[in-house]
Amino acid sequence: MAITRLTVDLNMGSSSAIAFLIWELLITFDREVDFIWSKPRTSWIKWTFLFARYFPLLAGLCGRVIDSIVLYRNPIPIPLNALRIWYICQVLILHLMMLGAEIVMMARVYALYDRNRYIGGVFFLLLLGESTSVVVGLALNLPSKDFDSGDLITTSSKSFIYFGISAMISQVVILGFSIFRYIRGDWKGVPIVSLMIRDGTLAFAVLFFVSMLLVIYTELGLTYSTPTFAWLINFISTAECRLILNMQEIPVPNHRTSDTPLTTFLVENTRLGMTGENHESEYCNPMTSIPFQVLVSHCIY
Repeated sequence: MAITRLTVDLNMGSSSAIAFLIWELLITFDREVDFIWSKPRTSWIKWTFLFARYFPLLAGLCGRVIDSIVLYRNPIPIPLNALRIWYICQVLILHLMMLGAEIVMMARVYALYDRNRYIGGVFFLLLLGESTSVVVGLALNLPSKDFDSGDLITTSSKSFIYFGISAMISQVVILGFSIFRYIRGDWKGVPIVSLMIRDGTLAFAVLFFVSMLLVIYTELGLTYSTPTFAWLINFISTAECRLILNMQEIPVPNHRTSDTPLTTFLVENTRLGMTGENHESEYCNPMTSIPFQVLVSHCIY
């Protein structure tokens, strides 16, 4: 393809996303070593974090290599069919990254609701619906016979629209459930829950806004939709890793349990408030209550 100022700018915009991701990795690497590497192999948080950290870096580097080869035709041209496959894979990569971030956020809210099966069912349906939407979008927007290597750099697949809309719906539902539970529950003053709400809201704002930009840019056929894809991967990775790392810094008691319902703390506090009693209870301090450990086990270990 012909090298123009536009194609060079688009390639540089996507490359700058890689630079940002590497910078983010370096400034949080000490926390990663302290909190993540020491976890046992059975820790789901550990593998979720490592996937969110290094998979987008690998995917981004592959994307930049492919774009550079297409742009400068060096060292060897890539077959057009291979470029079509990569064009499709971009949507799948973004979908996998978003699923990882949403599962982390869903696990936190699921714990707040004492692992309520109805909440779990809603979250499962959201993930299933989002995946179905992506598959349908890909099936309806496969690269045409007129697909050219230059399209990889200057255009984005319309299937991003299906992905973006379904992802925004999931994010709104997750945030709505978390805020509703926080308002209805006696969680004020509990550091881990306050942190969850704060970080969850920030993550929602960032991911929702960038997802919306990707949908708008792709729908309108705006030129800079391709760098938006690269930056959305970065924001998903950064948000997910920060959500996990910030949770690790909350001081918690050493003992853990998964047998006591999380609602015990809420019920006990409600009972005390209704009777007007002022005696001490083991549940009056949420940081040392056994139910608190259920929340911790979902979000930290």
